Amino acid sequence: MLRSYLEGADPEKTKIAYIYDPTVSFNTLLKQIVSELDIQVPEKDKGNLLTSFLRYLIEEYKKDHRVVLIIDEAQNTPVETLERLRILSNLETAKHKLLQIVLVGQSEFENKLNLPELRQLKQRIAIRCRIESLNHDECFTYIQHRLMKASQFQNPVFTKNALKQIVKNSDGIPRVINILCDNALVTAFGYNRKRVTGKIVKEVIKDLQDRKIRSQIKVFPINPKIVRVSCLVMLPGLAAFAAWGFLTSAGIRI
Repeated sequence: MLRSYLEGADPEKTKIAYIYDPTVSFNTLLKQIVSELDIQVPEKDKGNLLTSFLRYLIEEYKKDHRVVLIIDEAQNTPVETLERLRILSNLETAKHKLLQIVLVGQSEFENKLNLPELRQLKQRIAIRCRIESLNHDECFTYIQHRLMKASQFQNPVFTKNALKQIVKNSDGIPRVINILCDNALVTAFGYNRKRVTGKIVKEVIKDLQDRKIRSQIKVFPINPKIVRVSCLVMLPGLAAFAAWGFLTSAGIRI
């Protein structure tokens, strides 16, 4: 969703600072924002970036431009950094905010916002939205959509049992669906199988070190039996299809 917004936003009217790694202090975060927006900081303001940032916001406001700060993976932001974000949220005119702040995070972020130290920040949040997990039918549709994006054919790459196992163990979370499908494709390729079966999916699930993949997704090791193709898992998502060779052998062109 963030990528879709970033690609569709008009760069002439909307200036966006996208922070993807917020595990920093507030001062470092401010430096990242200034860098993202390509703000020229006068020598006299080097020690106070906030002054240059405020001046930039005022100039953009005069041009009728919107300035947006997007912090991804916000659950990883230190509490002190989040608390000091109130400084940026206070930058406004008599009628309008000079900066729109969007905090995007996983479910743990809600728990962090409930901390007493972040009470004032939480009170300043105007809109809160939670994206619910995909339901049973949406999971199947999602997988089919990704397969169709990667192939002009409708070859049944996954057996019905394999799909059921993936949907059941993903809890409807797209990222988890991607991880299970990618690993299953790589495993099938390692076994020189043309289809991903339920047995292969079960083996993949068993090999994942962290059973609680719903709360935290990390890089999981691949079955040592197929370590010769483990490098392929670094390809992004189903759209890239980690097991390119496997799909080719199945008669699917990418």
